[in-house]
Amino acid sequence: MVRSAVFVLAILLVVVTACTAAPEPESTTTTTLGGAASPEEALNGLFDAIMQGNYQDTALLTFDDQLALMVSLEGFDVADTASMLSNGLPDQVRTNFWESFSDGFPAFAEEELAGVLVGGSEEFAVEGISFATVPVALRQSDGSGGWIARKDGQGRWRLDMFATFGPSFATPFREWLDGLGLGPDADMARAALADQRASLLAALQGQPFGPIGPETVAEVDRLLFEAG
Repeated sequence: MVRSAVFVLAILLVVVTACTAAPEPESTTTTTLGGAASPEEALNGLFDAIMQGNYQDTALLTFDDQLALMVSLEGFDVADTASMLSNGLPDQVRTNFWESFSDGFPAFAEEELAGVLVGGSEEFAVEGISFATVPVALRQSDGSGGWIARKDGQGRWRLDMFATFGPSFATPFREWLDGLGLGPDADMARAALADQRASLLAALQGQPFGPIGPETVAEVDRLLFEAG
């Protein structure tokens, strides 16, 4: 059941491309404060913001560099990626991403997002960074899984998209790296992906959606090596 969230994220990368123009740096919104006091509050707060259509509030409970990398897999050139990493995401990019998630979730989970139940978290550390697996289930459907949160630089909790979904995108990100080319923008994009090392290792350790197969583990290892 909750594995469906992975597939929702996958289709979002196509949906976002279809409905989003190239980002304009002057329309960006940069958020430096936010997070939640606990992993559970972070996830509940994120779901609430999505259900209420307060898509800009999701910036308080996620990491902008991760979302910039996710949407860059489809439709944005390296200059756009560098702009989003430097200046923050344009409001429309963020809105399109989470609006698509909200619209697509019921088709895959066979239940509305309001049916998500968030359990008590279990903390762990990777390379000195604090993570927590937050159990997630649905009220009417079978199955369960978990999303992974991470403490930010201020000691507050936010959803970590790479720790939660990263292994599913290891192969696309390797292909994306191959096409970046050379130059300052490409260097910035590679560095941003390399910065996700601890999150990807947390995904392999936490395995929020169940055991990760050896082929996926190998792809993550190759991605970490190629990203530097």
